Amino acid sequence: MPARHRPGGLSLRLLWPTLALVVLVEAAIFLPALGHQRRVLLEGCERAADVIAAASRAAAPALSADAASAALLRKLGPDGIWIRTQGGERQVLAPTVARPPAEPIDLAREPFLLGIVRALRASVAGGGAPIELRAPSRLEPDAELELTVERPQLRSALRDFAWHALVLSAPVAAAAGGVCYWLVFAGLVRPIRRLTAAITAFHADPDRAWGAGFELGALGGGEIGEAGRDLADLRQEMRTALWRNARLAALGTTFARACHDLRGALASGLLSAERLCVHPDPDVARIGARMVSGIEHAAALVQHSLDYALDVPPAVTRSRFPVRALVDEAAQHQTAALRGCQVENRVDPRLSADADRVMMLRVVGNLLRNAAEAGAKRLRVTAETGAEGVVVHVADDGPGLPDALRPRLFQPYASARPRGAGLGLAIARDLMRAQGGEIALAQTGPGGTIFRLVLPPA
Repeated sequence: MPARHRPGGLSLRLLWPTLALVVLVEAAIFLPALGHQRRVLLEGCERAADVIAAASRAAAPALSADAASAALLRKLGPDGIWIRTQGGERQVLAPTVARPPAEPIDLAREPFLLGIVRALRASVAGGGAPIELRAPSRLEPDAELELTVERPQLRSALRDFAWHALVLSAPVAAAAGGVCYWLVFAGLVRPIRRLTAAITAFHADPDRAWGAGFELGALGGGEIGEAGRDLADLRQEMRTALWRNARLAALGTTFARACHDLRGALASGLLSAERLCVHPDPDVARIGARMVSGIEHAAALVQHSLDYALDVPPAVTRSRFPVRALVDEAAQHQTAALRGCQVENRVDPRLSADADRVMMLRVVGNLLRNAAEAGAKRLRVTAETGAEGVVVHVADDGPGLPDALRPRLFQPYASARPRGAGLGLAIARDLMRAQGGEIALAQTGPGGTIFRLVLPPA
């Protein structure tokens, strides 16, 4: 299923900033160039006027009346030229009209940014007072040159320059912006589209393998490539989880039926064991009592397993019992799994706890069995009473838990063994929390593992 690219997608959101950046770069280049061109034009007028003023003084004082010189100066822009010396003021070219008030400008002292502002204003504004330029004469010592420039002539020259500059620079800026947009699109937008297409395809059909259009290997390196690889790993994990959940759902139905039949068989066995309890032979009666205890424990396990499979909160039946006797009974129920392991029960015989005895038998039995299956040869159980309540420690000398398993140790189906179901610790946690207690990993490493069970006061 292809990804849907909406009109306001990432590519369009990227286009507008690119256009704005192109405009800003063009303005950053064009405005200083316009200010420089204005300065060049005005300085050219100053030099031409200085030459005419020097020639007027040396050869012909009445040069201002010469039609050819006047036409040349008008073409350059000045409409009136004066020379000021210590002896006074000398008029070189008379203005065509009466000298109006003008805006005095000294290009040598004009700031760069102010020149840009004045150039932009001169190229846009339609009128205004004439410009009065003042500058020291390069050809006459100790003399100051003063000339008047009409704004319409300057505006026309600046507009011609602006038009030619835009015609030349705009295509270049647009091409540069297009290249930048394409590079960002190819390096960022296209890989992100591949990611969104992969996510959409997986959302539509998690069991279907991705096609060639959704391959994440083409994303390359960097953060996007890493995100693609993480997404591929997540996809594989989710497909495995979905496959496992589907199988567990099917197994759950079969398990529920088996539990129903098993409870009937256990009920029949319990009746037979109870008859053995009243046998006149003491040894047979003792064996019958042990069988009754084992069958009742098995029936409780079946019921708790069925409740867990059906996601039903376990029913808690509290009673006070000695902790040491419970540990001994849990070890007896796990005799087959603990073959070859030594269990040291160091719990004080006087210590008792208020909890669900059947649940605690299952929790302690799970911990003992897991330690034996992990390779432990020696198990040690201790307990004490503290502010939290009764605290039980189950320690072993096994190889320790893998680092990758620790963050999800109490999650369902987390197991260090390849063929392990990974439900023992998850069920133990649920049973402890149902009683208001808690189970935690206290320590693990090459020297062994210690689990901590906490049962709050009654």
